[in-house]
Amino acid sequence: MLRDRLVSGINYDCIQQNLLSKSSLTFETALKIAIGLETASKNADDINIPTNSPTQLQTSKQSIHFFPQGE
Repeated sequence: MLRDRLVSGINYDCIQQNLLSKSSLTFETALKIAIGLETASKNADDINIPTNSPTQLQTSKQSIHFFPQGE
């Protein structure tokens, strides 16, 4: 079956396991699920790519000394 070839040819284990857990899976449904999960995975990877823009604030610790003024 075409559906079985699609599922067995998927390289992402989590997507393959998801598809194998479905009891009544058609080729069309398997294709939609696989494309959706693969797209979501790639989008998540894109979000987690470090960029050149600063994302952390750099702070420095400075001591502040207060001296009493003349009374």
